[in-house]
Amino acid sequence: MIPTPQSKLTFQTGLWLSLAEVAVSDIGTTVRRPDGRTIGYAEFGTPSGTPIVSMHGYADSRITRHPDDALAARLNIRLITLDRPGIGLSDYRPARTVLEWADDVATLADHLALSKFAVFGWSGGGPHALACAYQFPERLTALGVVAGFAPFDRPRATEGMRDDMRKFLPLLRRFPWLSQLVSLSLPRAYCKDPAAAFEKAVRQWLARYRSTGARRAADSRQSPGRCG
Repeated sequence: MIPTPQSKLTFQTGLWLSLAEVAVSDIGTTVRRPDGRTIGYAEFGTPSGTPIVSMHGYADSRITRHPDDALAARLNIRLITLDRPGIGLSDYRPARTVLEWADDVATLADHLALSKFAVFGWSGGGPHALACAYQFPERLTALGVVAGFAPFDRPRATEGMRDDMRKFLPLLRRFPWLSQLVSLSLPRAYCKDPAAAFEKAVRQWLARYRSTGARRAADSRQSPGRCG
């Protein structure tokens, strides 16, 4: 059940997002790894449905999902989401690798008695989903990656990406430490005022979304149609 929203953002597009009235720690539970670390996770949809393990993007957590939990139930999906190390209910793990993340997923799958399941990675979760396919392909029924952040060493890897992100990537390759300047500000903002940081992030996202949509619409009007 989705908690009653504490605040709601309503836009002209009809899109709305809300912050839960309850604390994030009230959604989901934990499992302890053999090394003592805790992994936070949550389940939505139908308990007996098709298991799909979802891997959230950067700055997201296990509560990231479609706002209508009934949709997963109607599709007979058992949606399992988990926090990466240092996020939400999961203990921090210093100097971890993406491949090591797959061990956490395997631990959770064993805990839930899942011999086979699908994995889905969104944005920053894309490489982590691919790591699972690399580490234990025999356990996966399907692999999905949407707007995966990396790898970028292939043709057309940045096609469709925002201009500012596409221009920033070459700088990151030359000066990896720049990523810390970008990534540290966000958690600090959420620690100081979660609601304000959330609303600011959503408004910025919508502004970029509308700007990109308007630019693509203009480009399509200027380009000759294929069926003319």
